[in-house]
Amino acid sequence: AGWVEELGTGVTKIHHGDAVAVNPSWASCSRCHMCRSGEENHCLYQKRIRAPGVGYDGGHAPYVLVPDARFLVPIGDFDPVVAAPLTDAGITTYSAIKSALPSIWPGSTAVVIGIGGLGLYAVQFLRQLTGARVVAVDRAEARLTLAREYGADEVVSIGPGAADQVRELTRGVGAAFVIDCVGVNATLATAVSVLSWRGRLAMVGAGGGSVPFDFFKVPPGAQLVTSLNGGSIALTEVVDMAALGRLKVLVDRYPLSA
Repeated sequence: AGWVEELGTGVTKIHHGDAVAVNPSWASCSRCHMCRSGEENHCLYQKRIRAPGVGYDGGHAPYVLVPDARFLVPIGDFDPVVAAPLTDAGITTYSAIKSALPSIWPGSTAVVIGIGGLGLYAVQFLRQLTGARVVAVDRAEARLTLAREYGADEVVSIGPGAADQVRELTRGVGAAFVIDCVGVNATLATAVSVLSWRGRLAMVGAGGGSVPFDFFKVPPGAQLVTSLNGGSIALTEVVDMAALGRLKVLVDRYPLSA
């Protein structure tokens, strides 16, 4: 995120000095159904992940060359330093949760596994957008304390008894929604074991883990999905939420030299 310094030929609606956030889905085609729906992160013709810092030069420099103006989202008076984390950690969890909203009803339970940068946003989005009980799961007490500060109703320390604790909180029903922000074998196993019937597990952490997709090992009717980053619509909505003061953005500021 930053301010527009120069414009390429033919660029309209974006002006010198505008504050903007950068949508990182740079491999999107702009023509398919997903791109036209503002979900460039799920472009039907994207063959591999290419984003600033992944296949292209990133933002740890005084300037970054954005290949197309369509990847810019105006942010008005909102501080680009505060907006920057929303372009990755923010829209990643927001996109996974937004698509699951029809299956998360008031009084149900939503579980967030891994309370890092991704997980803290997930806790906040679930608190803002649903009436579900939000349960945060992590191994570090400091992170669980932070999760409560950011809106979690309950916290559970990950380990052999974590799934039993979640089921006890839900009177044996399990969670309607689980978002795994880690994605290793242990966390995915916990995620599946706490799912309710027809529950939904969204995996956004790319930890390299897997879980058996088996008729008798996954709750009946359950959905196991992955979700990659977010598109321009998600970025616009998340920035607007933050500008309204609905999100706490945890930021450490460093000079570029550091």
